[in-house]
Amino acid sequence: MSLVEDLLENGEEIEIWTGELEPALMGRVSHVKLPLIRAVWGVKPFSDFLIIHSVAWRRRLSGKKRARAVVVTGFMYLPADFATVHFSHFEWFRQLKRAAKPLTFQVFLEILKSLPGCVTEVFLYYNPWRTHLLPVSEAVAADIKRWAAPWKPVSVVPNMARTDQFDPKMRPAWRTASRQELGISEEETILAFCSAGHFFRKGLSEAVLTVRLLRAEGRAVRLLVIGGQEKTLLRWRRLFEATHGDCTGAVIFTGMVTRSQYYLSCADAFFFPSRCEAFSLVEIEAATLGLPLFLTPHHGSEMILKNGVNGHLLPWDPPGMARVIGEKITAGLRPLEVPDTGRALSRDGYRLAWCQLLKDQPSRA
Repeated sequence: MSLVEDLLENGEEIEIWTGELEPALMGRVSHVKLPLIRAVWGVKPFSDFLIIHSVAWRRRLSGKKRARAVVVTGFMYLPADFATVHFSHFEWFRQLKRAAKPLTFQVFLEILKSLPGCVTEVFLYYNPWRTHLLPVSEAVAADIKRWAAPWKPVSVVPNMARTDQFDPKMRPAWRTASRQELGISEEETILAFCSAGHFFRKGLSEAVLTVRLLRAEGRAVRLLVIGGQEKTLLRWRRLFEATHGDCTGAVIFTGMVTRSQYYLSCADAFFFPSRCEAFSLVEIEAATLGLPLFLTPHHGSEMILKNGVNGHLLPWDPPGMARVIGEKITAGLRPLEVPDTGRALSRDGYRLAWCQLLKDQPSRA
């Protein structure tokens, strides 16, 4: 949304293909309305893929002029000039193979769920068009250069830090109010974990186990889980109880929220032991608020984490995580006076990056 606003201000004419258009953009951009198709899990991306290609071919046959630059997310339109890449399914599949020792039912389900994503990457990486691929991190770019066809140019365009919404100056006020709302005392150390779902991939089990180990040492530490649908959280609570006993005292669940910055502000640090990311937006948001980061060496962590400066790199095992975090709690966890968001771009920097890409785009005339 912000990029579209900025490109409009820059004098660009924009056409958006989508089912629903943001009200603020109505009358300011051309809108090609796509039919909204409900499909079962794993099928939806491919049904959208077929719809978009069908609409494109119909417009081409009717003589409609192609846009100067066509931008798409992932594999949705193969002849696009630019395709943004926000994940590496091949890397996630590699991480699942690593986690499958021994093979559990949960890992088996995750492997099955990852297969459609791997198929989309085959479509994206090996089609004959010279689409310029735009990954959000160096790690994802390295995967593309390793696996994709050699005729696909690759440039990294990092995600943007939303300093307009995640304001470190507001953090003290939000911290007081959110702690009071959640019943958290000032003596407690709160480690925030934020995700709408995909809890296995993002390491929620490891986060809970780590906090339990810290509490077993006598530390007043709790995990704040921000996000998640009610049914999903209930299933995970039952899983924790079945495998590790009651975790009520160790974990606070907020469920889905509209203002994650408000709840992030009550934390002393951000704890995200994810197995696979690209360049996580929640890590950028936490860093924008000045929270110290505790991250595993997943894809994208190289874009935000400066070990020992704005956070700390964690080993993969919960005992090792507890050791590192415990040492830092003893030394004192404090927000950064000057937030450090690594290689995340400012809004102006993001706009300039896209303007340069569009300027350098070869003409199809």
